[in-house]
Amino acid sequence: LNLLQNDLSIESAEINNIYKVNQTEIAEPNDEYFKEQWGIAAVNCKNAWKKASGNGVLVGIIDTGIDYYHLDLVNQLWINSAEDLNKNGTFEPWHFTEVRNGITGDLNGIDDDGNGFTDDVIGYDFVDQQNANIGDYFERDPIPFDEMGHGTLVSGVIAAQSNNKIGISGIAYNSKIVTLRAFDATGNAETDDIASAIIYAALNRIKVLNFSFGDNVNSPLLHQAIKFANSLGCVMISSKGN
Repeated sequence: LNLLQNDLSIESAEINNIYKVNQTEIAEPNDEYFKEQWGIAAVNCKNAWKKASGNGVLVGIIDTGIDYYHLDLVNQLWINSAEDLNKNGTFEPWHFTEVRNGITGDLNGIDDDGNGFTDDVIGYDFVDQQNANIGDYFERDPIPFDEMGHGTLVSGVIAAQSNNKIGISGIAYNSKIVTLRAFDATGNAETDDIASAIIYAALNRIKVLNFSFGDNVNSPLLHQAIKFANSLGCVMISSKGN
C-alpha cells in the first residue's frame, strides 16, 4: 500500500475494506461499568458476539415493568408502530391531545392494531390484583412502569445499549425489549397475570420470553399458557437462582 500511495502515476490507493450491514462484534465496549460485568465473561459473551448480538429479536420480559426513561434502555424498547400515534419511535405515556415539551402523547384509548390491547406501545401492564396493595395494582393498562426496580435491572442485563459510554452492556444488546408487567411494586404476581402476559407475547409473535422469577406451586393454568406459547415457537428462559 505504501508503494502504491508513493507512486506518482497513481492518484489514490487505499485498502478495499469489508463493510457489514449488521456489525455484531465489539472488541471492547466503552460502557462505563463494562469491566465490572463479570457475567459477560462467565457466559463467554465476547465470543458469542462474533456470531450474534440479538439483532432483530424481540425479548418479552415478564417482570415488574421497566423504567422507560432510563438512558441505557430508552433506545432498546420495542415500539409498536401501529400504536405509536406521533410516529417518533419513542413512548410518550400521555393522551394524544396533551402536549409536553412540544410532543403529543401516544395514548388514545383505541386498539389501533386490533390485537385486543389498547395503546400497547411498548408492551402492557397485566397487573389487576383485587386485594388492596400499593402502587399500580388494580387494573390492567398500557403503562408498564417499573415501581420496584427488578424488571429494569433484568432488562439491562439482557439488552442495555452497548458502546454508549454509560452504564453497562446488555448480553443481547441489539435485541429489543417488550415490557410485560405482571409483578407489582412489592415484587409479587398472580398466576393469571403471568399467564396473560405469556399468551399476549405468543399471540404477538414474540419468540423469546424471560422469566426471572419462580415458585414451587404447580399451576395448570400457567402450564397451559407455557404449552400454548411453545406451540407457537416461543423460547422460554427461566432463572435458576442468582
